[in-house]
Amino acid sequence: MPALAFLRRKRKGKGRGRGRRRRMVLSHRQRRLLLTASVALFAGASLTGGSWWLWQSGWLAAAGDVSARFVHRQLVSAGLEVREVFVTGRSETSKQQILNALAVRRGESIARFDPAAARERLLRLGWVKQAQVARRLPDTIIVRIEERQPLALWQQGGRHLLIDRDGEPITRKRLGRFASLPVVIGPDAPQHAASLLDLLAREPVLFAQVETAVRVGRRRWNLRMKSGVDVNLPERDSAAAWARLARLSREHDILARDVAVIDLRLPDRLVVRLTPAAAAQRQTGGKDT
Repeated sequence: MPALAFLRRKRKGKGRGRGRRRRMVLSHRQRRLLLTASVALFAGASLTGGSWWLWQSGWLAAAGDVSARFVHRQLVSAGLEVREVFVTGRSETSKQQILNALAVRRGESIARFDPAAARERLLRLGWVKQAQVARRLPDTIIVRIEERQPLALWQQGGRHLLIDRDGEPITRKRLGRFASLPVVIGPDAPQHAASLLDLLAREPVLFAQVETAVRVGRRRWNLRMKSGVDVNLPERDSAAAWARLARLSREHDILARDVAVIDLRLPDRLVVRLTPAAAAQRQTGGKDT
């Protein structure tokens, strides 16, 4: 598991006597009791699977700001400080994005780190589909993420957005490397893209010729082929219509003809509209290719 480097921040010089907060004065016996109780409670909670309970429950905050700082300093002195962050499953998500989402710094008390809150921030990153965050005492944070798998480009207002199989948005950045993916258009296209593309993939040779898919009336699809031909799929039994088009393509090379639109919405017939040039040629008595 690769370890992420921590960001280094310059420490500002501490002026003497200015802005200094009052320190809590404890006897040696009180200090030992507080340290022993804090370390034991935090370690015990960790061993029972509730490593974040101590901090999230507000126990330290309830003890007062000065007391909490004292306890955290003692935890760090005892070795309970963040030193390493290990991440698995990262491919597209950058190291900096993960570190920003974790909001953790090297050397701080590991009790300050909230795995649940960090997980919620990770899930807001476009590429992250699932995330697990845990502390491994005394000094390590473990992150396991599952990234989304790109499915198609969703076109909206002239812009493109990369989406996954669930129709969830991933990113708008650096989309050039995904130019080979199909483009889907329509308000509800992302939610229905996976089922359409699975259907089209049944005829891989024909599928390779699809350029865009337009969702019509939230109920069916029109396809624009790379040859410029528009294919109207029916609302129902579109799989049979797609198989019929594949057969026509193999046997008659229909997509290479002077055809503008192939309408497959009627199960018992094929409706074809010629290109304007081919239609004009037919009207003047020329031969139709």
